[in-house]
Amino acid sequence: MKRDIILFVIVYVILLLLVIYYNKKHTLVKNDNYEMMIVKTVLFLYLLFLVIIKIKLGFVLMIITVVVYCYLQSKKYEKMTINISSDLIKSDVEIKTDESIYDPTDEIINNFSSNDIMDVDNKNLLKSIGVKMMKNETCFTPCNPSFCLINDNEMIVNVRYINYRKCPCFHNDTDIRTIDIIANINIQNKKWKIINEKRLENNKKYNVSGNEDIRLIKYKNDIYYISCTPNIIINNMYNVVIEIGNLTPNNEIYNNGLVKIEKEYKNKNNNEKNWVYFIDANNELKVVYKWDPLIIGNIKENNDKTEIYEYKFKKTHLFNSPSFFKGLRGSSNGVNVNDKIWFICHHKTEFAIYSHTVIILDSKNYKIINYSKTFNFENINIEFCIGFMYNRKDNTFLLGYGINDVSTNYIIVKKNVFDNMMLL
Repeated sequence: MKRDIILFVIVYVILLLLVIYYNKKHTLVKNDNYEMMIVKTVLFLYLLFLVIIKIKLGFVLMIITVVVYCYLQSKKYEKMTINISSDLIKSDVEIKTDESIYDPTDEIINNFSSNDIMDVDNKNLLKSIGVKMMKNETCFTPCNPSFCLINDNEMIVNVRYINYRKCPCFHNDTDIRTIDIIANINIQNKKWKIINEKRLENNKKYNVSGNEDIRLIKYKNDIYYISCTPNIIINNMYNVVIEIGNLTPNNEIYNNGLVKIEKEYKNKNNNEKNWVYFIDANNELKVVYKWDPLIIGNIKENNDKTEIYEYKFKKTHLFNSPSFFKGLRGSSNGVNVNDKIWFICHHKTEFAIYSHTVIILDSKNYKIINYSKTFNFENINIEFCIGFMYNRKDNTFLLGYGINDVSTNYIIVKKNVFDNMMLL
């Protein structure tokens, strides 16, 4: 009996140390499955201990395990929610640069939203999208708005509502659901008005969790979207797959389908995210698949009807990127400003801390013309900006972003603010 107790205590200590190790090494959102597997193993062993060997000791050890795990998770959550700082950025952004190239760890512009000149009433109007429609959906919060101009007097806005939090009680990916609320906004006058809003319904059987992070763009008098669709089972594995489609004038989805990516480019973890559209100088709709290296291509119909994919991605251009682009991910669709294409992109650290930058491409040859210093909006860890729109009338940009996946915000910034941040 004594030997059995010693053996179980040794196993307990080893497993508890593994919990602590994984907790320190990995982020909560990214590697929760490892920790939960270990914790469940610990609890199972001591449930066995409870029944077979030593009821009191097994009960005590089980309580210790749960307490230690909850404490570590709470400390990790504190780390995830602290204000972003230059020192933290320096230790986590893995970017190697030449001396002649800007290093995003050297400087970050904090509180970029202080440049906001947006009318408060118009800001609150956009924040109200979907609030009344979602009042009976108790677990959903808004985030990650996207929008584009329909004409000089009207814009269309999509707001993603989600049912999870990035905190210690984060659920498995299969529990995540998205509800998209889309609205038309009259911007003709100084005070904007909501023309209509509705829930965006997907007409595909495979889309059971909703379209994540829809990005809108107007192309040839039609509204196009690009998004990612989770929980698609391919080869007996769950995948996150890109979905594209169009919206009717009544904001109903049509021509939508999944996009196939060739194996030579496909991400190893089976998750495809952050593809972005842009319109080039030849009025062709293009896609940025990746920023490091810069891979650009077209999405065409997939003629292989035996596959689940209705479309496929075809690479047309490949460029080497500056070292600053290492780890860079797409945020917004491209916005046409004269003969250039402007994008918002982001870096993401191990602790899910986001920093943003503006990338400018030549609309004719897609070469990198310029990029900005990195910035954050409100010194908050998770800021995801997929809303980006240029207003030629007053030479300003409207930006929309989600905050910690629980709220939205919108700002209007003069173009010269970005011009002064450019590095080349």
